[in-house]
Amino acid sequence: MSLALSGGAVMAQQKKAEPGKLEFDTNCAIFHGENGKGNGSLQELLRVSPPDLTQLAKKNQGICQPPGCMT
Repeated sequence: MSLALSGGAVMAQQKKAEPGKLEFDTNCAIFHGENGKGNGSLQELLRVSPPDLTQLAKKNQGICQPPGCMT
């Protein structure tokens, strides 16, 4: 029985999202797309196309952080 319960705890931990991912999924993905490439479902509503965040990170040693990701 304890083995079954401990398996559930592991699964619950795996489903827990990182705070940054939750923030991105909630507020950014609609414009930047789920993969961050600037192709979100509402990007056409913006005056300026959203940047490809994967390229911002690539140009910054793999890190995408403000202010670069907030432009």
